[in-house]
Amino acid sequence: MIILTALARDAEIERAFGAGAHACLHKDAELPEILASIRSARSGGARTVDRPESGQARRIAEEPLTRRETEVLDHIARGWSNHRVAEALGIGAGTVKTHLKRVYGKLYARNRSEAAVIARRKGLL
Repeated sequence: MIILTALARDAEIERAFGAGAHACLHKDAELPEILASIRSARSGGARTVDRPESGQARRIAEEPLTRRETEVLDHIARGWSNHRVAEALGIGAGTVKTHLKRVYGKLYARNRSEAAVIARRKGLL
C-alpha cells in the first residue's frame, strides 16, 4: 500500500505504516517517484516518506501549541481529569475541552493518550 496525501504528519504516517503502508508520498508526486515506490514495495525495500514542501502545508503541519495548550496538555499527560486541570489553571472545564480539541488538531492525535505520547516524542512536554 502506498499513501498519497497533501499533508504528511507524524501521527498519520505512523498510522499508515502500522496499517501496512510501504510509502507515504505527497499527492503531487511525479510518476517516476510513484513507480519507484511501487518497485521498492514489491522488492521489499525500505519504507519511504516524502514530506510536503509547500509553504502552506509546512505551516499547517508545524503549527505550534500555545502556552495554555501546553499547560493543559502537561496536566492531561499526568493523568488529570478535565475538571482537575480547570481548577489548577483557574479556567472552566469547557475551556479545557476547547484547548484539548486544538491540541488534537495540531498534533493530529485521536485522544488524550496519543496527544501526550506525540508531544513527548516531539519534546513539547
